[in-house]
Amino acid sequence: MRILKKDNRFYLISMLTALALCVLWVVFVKTVPYSDFDYYYDLAKKISEGGSFGDTYTSVGYSIILGFIFSIFGKGIIVGEIFNLILTAIGYLLMYNLIKKINISETGKKMIFIIFVFFPANIFYNSIIGVEILFTMLLLLITNIYFSNNKFKYVFIGILAGVENMIKPFFIVFFFVIFLVEIIIDKKLLKPMVNSMIVLILTCVVTAPMVYRNTKLVGQFTYVSNNNGIVLYINNNSQNTKGRWMAAADVENSIISTDKYKEANMTQKNSKIYFLPTIWQGLVVLFKVCF
Repeated sequence: MRILKKDNRFYLISMLTALALCVLWVVFVKTVPYSDFDYYYDLAKKISEGGSFGDTYTSVGYSIILGFIFSIFGKGIIVGEIFNLILTAIGYLLMYNLIKKINISETGKKMIFIIFVFFPANIFYNSIIGVEILFTMLLLLITNIYFSNNKFKYVFIGILAGVENMIKPFFIVFFFVIFLVEIIIDKKLLKPMVNSMIVLILTCVVTAPMVYRNTKLVGQFTYVSNNNGIVLYINNNSQNTKGRWMAAADVENSIISTDKYKEANMTQKNSKIYFLPTIWQGLVVLFKVCF
C-alpha cells in the first residue's frame, strides 16, 4: 500500500495515533445507548434474530447493516464499537487516498489529514451505536469513486447513494450535487444531466423496497422514514428558544396531545401540515433571539 512507503510515514503515524485514541476512548469511556441510539441498537438486535425492520419513525439503514454484523459476531455493544473502529480505520485510508488526489501543497494535505483524523467527533462517536461513522465512511468512499477513472463510477455512486439514503433520507438530493459540480466544471448541460440521472435512478431503485414496505405498512405513501415533522416540531416550537431536543409532550398545549394527532397514522402524524403554525412561531422566536 502507498501509505506504507517511507515518504508517507507522517500519514501512517498520524492514522495509527488517532486509531489508538479511538480504542482508548472506547475502552475507558463507557456509553449506554439512549434515545435514537437505543432505538438503533434494539432494532439491530431484532433484525439479527430475523425480526422486522421496525416502524417507519426513523431511517433503519444503519440498523439493518448492524443487524447483519450482529448475526455473524453476536449481539452486543462491544461488537458495534469494534465495527465503528473498523469503519473509522477504513475512513482514514479513504481520506488519505482522497487528499492525495487534491492539487494542493503537501503541507496543506497534511493539515487536512491531521484535522480529520483527530477531529473530536471522529473519535468520540466510536463508542456510540449511531449512524455517523458509517455515513462518513460511505461518503468518503463515494467521493473517492467520483474522482476515479472508473467508467462505471456513476453506477457505483448511485448504488452507494441509495445505501446512504437508507441511513440519512436527505441523501436523495446527492444527484443534484453531482449535477451542480459537473455543470460548473464542464460548462455543459447534457453530460451532467445524464450522469446525475443515473445516480438518481439507482438511488431510487435501492431505496424502493423500503419505500414499498413502509407504504404497505402504513397504508399510504411513506418514504424511508417519516419523523421529519415531529423533529421540526421539537426543534422549532415556540417554547424551544435554544433549538435543541426537548420532549414533544413538554410543549404547552402540545399538538401530540390532540385527538386528531392521536388518531392519525405514523405518516399523517409527521406531516408538516400539522406543524407549520408552530414551526413559524419557533422561527419568530429564533429571529428575536438572534436580532
